[in-house]
Amino acid sequence: MIRLFATIILAGIFFFAPPVHAEDKIYDGYGESQAGALENPDFTKMRAREDALQDAKDKAGVYIKSFSRSINSYLTDDDILAITNSDVKEIGTTQYDTEELRTAELLITIYKATLKAKIDTD
Repeated sequence: MIRLFATIILAGIFFFAPPVHAEDKIYDGYGESQAGALENPDFTKMRAREDALQDAKDKAGVYIKSFSRSINSYLTDDDILAITNSDVKEIGTTQYDTEELRTAELLITIYKATLKAKIDTD
């Protein structure tokens, strides 16, 4: 009788437990990309926007993936990446700023993108 009662209570907990919902949060993202004189500015802006979205995902930080590589006991690569398998929506429009950097023979344009992203971590 006690086992039946305990089983009914446990079944009630599992079947009628309140759902847990993650909260939608807003994160700021920042990214930048460089373009030479022969590169397409629209493609460079797109790369900066993708970097800004990745920056917002990194701030949400649901899952962390780490990768390190060494050759002959010397660290050559060390990457940490935050991966979110969640719904990411951009709020508003992406703001772009440009900065020109002139070297001896080259003109480099740096596109900086800032955005706000709403990330549902559920």
